Amino acid sequence: MVRIKDEPGNQRIADIRLAMSGKVFEEARDLFYEDEGLQDKLIPVFRTGEEEPLMYLRFQSNLSEDFDGEMRKRLPVYVSEFRKYDESDPCIDLSFLKRGEIYVFDEIDEYSYLCAKLIGKYLPEVYVFFTDSSAGLFLEETGHRHIIEGISDFYRKYGYLVSKSIIHVISKSLGMDPDDPEQFLKKKYSSLELMTSLFWQTESESFGTENPDKTFCLIKNPLGMEGLADMLRFAVYRAEAAVMNTPEFIPVIDLSVIGDDNQFNGGNGENVWTMFFRQISAVPPEEVYKSKRVILMRDNLRSLNPWIQEQIFFADDKALFSKWVRFSDATEEYVTNLYADIIPEDSKRILGVIGRGSDYNMNAMEGILNRPSGPGALLSYVEKIFREGCYDRIFLATEDENVFRCFMDSKLKNHISSVPQPRVSISPDDNRFLVDIYKEENRDGYRDNLRYLGIIHILSKCTSLISSTNCGAYRLALGFNGGKYESTEVYDLNAANHQ
Repeated sequence: MVRIKDEPGNQRIADIRLAMSGKVFEEARDLFYEDEGLQDKLIPVFRTGEEEPLMYLRFQSNLSEDFDGEMRKRLPVYVSEFRKYDESDPCIDLSFLKRGEIYVFDEIDEYSYLCAKLIGKYLPEVYVFFTDSSAGLFLEETGHRHIIEGISDFYRKYGYLVSKSIIHVISKSLGMDPDDPEQFLKKKYSSLELMTSLFWQTESESFGTENPDKTFCLIKNPLGMEGLADMLRFAVYRAEAAVMNTPEFIPVIDLSVIGDDNQFNGGNGENVWTMFFRQISAVPPEEVYKSKRVILMRDNLRSLNPWIQEQIFFADDKALFSKWVRFSDATEEYVTNLYADIIPEDSKRILGVIGRGSDYNMNAMEGILNRPSGPGALLSYVEKIFREGCYDRIFLATEDENVFRCFMDSKLKNHISSVPQPRVSISPDDNRFLVDIYKEENRDGYRDNLRYLGIIHILSKCTSLISSTNCGAYRLALGFNGGKYESTEVYDLNAANHQ
């Protein structure tokens, strides 16, 4: 993204002069991408006939403010830098932009400028306000476009508009707080998120001449350290986002990225999705790679595309899993046989218990994840619910050796079924995630995750469900259960402390 800087400070100035014009953002963008050596310099902009620069333009990677180098290694994110875009592109998706009747932009930058221009061009009845006085250098004020001193100024001068739908646009990379779904009610987005909503359909490839009358949405991105729960849910959310406004689009999942050192295939290039599930459309990836129009849905930073973000926060997993997810024949056979092997035939009322622990207990996760209730607290609560609910069996799902031992040494042990699996004990001071331990132990990623799916399948068949925290296993079990549980509960550390 190209942004404005008033004073150079200590940053170096490029030996380039740009004349002030309505195209100056685009000109600077092209220069920054043609010569990456310019990206740590400022490009001065001058008014015609003047010798003092009016402003400086700087380059900022679309992730630089929000992710450090270590996070990028763990989350191999792809985020578009929008190197080239055409504001007249017929594939621009205006449906998200149409939600707002009023846009209040905090700052004029490359993206907010373009959004304002598109609103004026395609949605002239929509009001645009900038709280950045520099916007006057680029955009003329009109009856529907104004520069204001701040939100208070908006209320003083344009209070009669407050009944309209107002969207607030900020200029940091991420407008959404991924832990605060109320952001949707506040309608606060970043200019980068608006750009993603506008141009997601334009990032396409023509791989051949087949299927000229079809548009495919190819869901293909590296998985990195993502677990099966994240992989499954985010793939499904992308699929739903693809057809949300355009039902004729055909989503196809191909998670075969050679060199992606994930826990499923080690980066050997096999499609992780079809290792466990059936393809979500009748068209195989092989045919997609011969087709004329293929939209690349490879953004795996979940907060950038508002359509995907809405699925993450508000989707009905039960409905989406029913719509998109089908076990492969091999997976179906495995999970069915596992249930028969683990759960006695006379077990009618089963209490599913998820004892997530291990890396969720690490000090490094403080403030990031909901901390699980401890083994003893979880056991005491399960004993109470087991008695009150007249259950005849407990199915315990845990990767944590401490949780497992606590339950199996208790008076409930004769009522507990569990799937045999390697379990770990991770201290709070450890800095290794489960995926790191599995790699150190050279685990078989396919067999481990197949067993995990079998455990989820059994949990989804239980009468009720309790989890020590809101983890992936809990959310998957809810999705696969289809709303048939008698009761469900997250009994995390916070809940335990308030008992």
